[in-house]
Amino acid sequence: MKESKLKAKSNYVNPMLTEENKEDRFRFALNFLEPRSNGSHVFANMHEYVHVDEKWFFLTKVKKKFYVYDDEELALRSVKNKKFITKVMFLAAVARPRYDFRLKRIFDGKLGIWPFVQEVAAQRTSKNQKKGTVETKPRNVDARVYFDMMLNNVVPAVQAKFPARDFQRGVLLQQDNASPHKIVSLDALKDNGIERIGVSNQPPNSPDFNVLDLGYFNSIQSLQHQKSTKTREELIGAVQSAFDELPISNLAKTFLTLQKVMEKSLENHGGNNYKFPHMSKDATINDILSYNVECDPEVCATAFGHLN
Repeated sequence: MKESKLKAKSNYVNPMLTEENKEDRFRFALNFLEPRSNGSHVFANMHEYVHVDEKWFFLTKVKKKFYVYDDEELALRSVKNKKFITKVMFLAAVARPRYDFRLKRIFDGKLGIWPFVQEVAAQRTSKNQKKGTVETKPRNVDARVYFDMMLNNVVPAVQAKFPARDFQRGVLLQQDNASPHKIVSLDALKDNGIERIGVSNQPPNSPDFNVLDLGYFNSIQSLQHQKSTKTREELIGAVQSAFDELPISNLAKTFLTLQKVMEKSLENHGGNNYKFPHMSKDATINDILSYNVECDPEVCATAFGHLN
């Protein structure tokens, strides 16, 4: 008889879902299914969606791994208090990468990442600076600040970078259901003269339905921490460089992971108690930009049965 062995496994806390949350998630995921002529269902390409979200990025991590020789000493890293490591909140906007037929090149899906900061003149002289020196300070993010960021940065980026053919069909800004975000609505955008851009609020307690939270923010953060930064300005530069440097394939793969996550959620009737899906994308998918996940027939049948 084979002896079982203990294994170390990571376990992440998921948002607690109410029955209403599960139903909202179920219907949201179901809306992305498209029928095929052979009776099967495939997930939509999601080309009209722009995923938007915020995240804190830190100057350094409390615990960081280094590879050194036996006779090499680690450089001292110190902060006044590890609870107050310099940080900046960013807002990012991404869409699914694809071929842009008008420009005849790949649209990388990276619309932008912007820090919530402001330039402020120092009020007094200190050992670090003179009075009047312009400093970069973080901004408190409320509904008004969020709306201004969307209006002055995200919307112009969509208008400038989005493939023309897809933009003409209409774009949806997908954001989470946080209260300050509700200020961004279709009516609010129209009141500011913005056409062909609408808003889609993802279900409450559903970060796994946004590609930024699903792994893309982590990819940016991993690359950012490989860069040496000592100031808030350097941190901002490192985050923006990491965003620019990530390969297109990272974002394309995360959208396919999202489709698989939606399939798992349908299987659980909107629940989030699923095993995170792994697809071996590099080995099994030839064209990752145009590929869409085909929903398992049993999952589809159960989902439509649940709906009815």
